[in-house]
Amino acid sequence: MILVAADFPVCRRMAEPSVEGAKVCGETQPLLGQQRECSPAIDYLEWPNEPGGGKPESLPPEGSRVMEMKERENVVQADAGQEEVERLRDELGRERDMRLRTLADFDNFRKRVEREREGAAMTGKRDIVLALLEVMDDFDRALAHAEESPESIVKGMRAVRKRLAGVLEAQGVTPFESAGQQFDPTLHEAIGTVESDEGESGAVLDELSRGYRWGEKLLRPARVRVAR
Repeated sequence: MILVAADFPVCRRMAEPSVEGAKVCGETQPLLGQQRECSPAIDYLEWPNEPGGGKPESLPPEGSRVMEMKERENVVQADAGQEEVERLRDELGRERDMRLRTLADFDNFRKRVEREREGAAMTGKRDIVLALLEVMDDFDRALAHAEESPESIVKGMRAVRKRLAGVLEAQGVTPFESAGQQFDPTLHEAIGTVESDEGESGAVLDELSRGYRWGEKLLRPARVRVAR
């Protein structure tokens, strides 16, 4: 005759069943002439082929408490695990946001440094170009009164001026005409006004120095006299 445990493992401390049959665990069992106690984890043992054998309708109170405690422990562990997952997810989101903000700040810093570097370079170049424009003005004034000068000197001055104009044009510096145009305060600097019948009031009569653009921007306004 074999001793069977229903739904729970058979007590390993029971070497052989007693001829008198099995009793509820926790009680003393006669085994081979010796008295041993079953493990508390075994709720009951049964003889399947004996009358009245089989699984009882309900577990003993001790077994129910063990199962309830295990279920509560599993629920607590599951809740703790879910909380840990949520915490790590939130921390990962914060780290990702900080990384994106850092990258954006660095990109803005890089662009600002590039703009400042370009601005400094343009400022230095602008000062040099303006100084060269003053030299161009000197050539224009000298050529305007070169009738009494030897032809060779005049030709040399014109050649130098032409070369200087080519250098400025290569940098995007170009002159614009003002004589005969209506006075524009964004392009012209009025040196004075003159009574004249040659043009309508507000028109530019002549230039004292030419105006220049650097690309699309105004580099230097033209100094002019305006009719009134």
